Amino acid sequence: MEIRLIVFAVLISQLLAPVGAFGPPARVPGPRAAWSIPSCNGKYKGGLKPSPEELADILKKNEEETKTLGRWWWLYNPSRTNLCEADLGGANLIRANLSGVDLSGVNFMGAHLTGANLSGSNLSHAQLPGVDLSAANLSIANLTGANLSNANLTGAHLVGANLSGVGFTRANLAGAQLGLAKLKGAGLSFAHLEGAVFDVLPDSLPDPIGLSFAEGLESVKFSWSPVGLVKLRNQFRDLGLRTQERQLTCAIRRSELRRTRWVFSGLLHPPGSVPLHGRVEQWMNYVFFDLTCQYGTSAECPLIIVGFLFILFSVIYVFAQMFPGQSGGIWVVWEENRIAKTEGGDVPQRLTEGFPSSRPQGRLRRFLNLKAKKILAGRDG
Repeated sequence: MEIRLIVFAVLISQLLAPVGAFGPPARVPGPRAAWSIPSCNGKYKGGLKPSPEELADILKKNEEETKTLGRWWWLYNPSRTNLCEADLGGANLIRANLSGVDLSGVNFMGAHLTGANLSGSNLSHAQLPGVDLSAANLSIANLTGANLSNANLTGAHLVGANLSGVGFTRANLAGAQLGLAKLKGAGLSFAHLEGAVFDVLPDSLPDPIGLSFAEGLESVKFSWSPVGLVKLRNQFRDLGLRTQERQLTCAIRRSELRRTRWVFSGLLHPPGSVPLHGRVEQWMNYVFFDLTCQYGTSAECPLIIVGFLFILFSVIYVFAQMFPGQSGGIWVVWEENRIAKTEGGDVPQRLTEGFPSSRPQGRLRRFLNLKAKKILAGRDG
């Protein structure tokens, strides 16, 4: 239900967007330069800074409208608060409610936005380099062309957001929610994506060259559809980026095994989710494919495991031969129903006592020579 509401909100917000709102920006000269938005007609246009009292009044008004009209009030109320091109650098906006506010071209450098509610806001071409947006709500927000380089977006909600052309260079997106987000042309060079939910739209993918330098590709995941990740993997393959291709293969397989489906048991019972893959299948994949080689990401890992086991069992074997005890060693047990009764005997025979290189091996050699002669005689015959 939440996803359906978000999709509906995305469509409505696109219909209500003013014409020319996302026009080409230009720099405005000044000590704290903002981006010039062609359609901006706000009070703080040109990089003006609101006073602390004015900013407090704006936040209070926005909070009251949210409580009165509901969390999606800005979808059907076009007279949203306008702060376009304002200078909010250094402002304390921790857990502030700025949902639906026009923040296009705003300078946020040095601001504190931890846990802020920016859902549905217009942040096109906003300057947010190095800003802390951890746990912030940016659902359905428009961040077209925004600068989020070195920003902290850990655990941020970006579901349905328009992130086209956003600069995420060295940004931290660990654990961020990117379901249904538009990432066309977004730059993710050296970004951290560990644990990010990457249900991206297949027709709006980020730049694959920049994404190839991102960290944690093997740990991204999807919650409902792997289509976007599969298309990204194909792009990596076509570009010859085999390492990144294998990393996304690992991410897709891990998410697929955790995938669930909704089950409706009738009107009297609430819907629930059940796993698509059983526990046995999950554990088999984990033990034999994930734990050993991360689904091909660490191709050398199986060879290392085999080499380690070879050394381990060799040491055990040598130790057992050096200290055989009373009945230790290599024994030969003749088949009871063998044809050549003249060979061997009914009693097991010890061929070695102790480590073969340090003890007499006459019986072992005679046994091996006998077997070799039989093989050669069979070939001659």
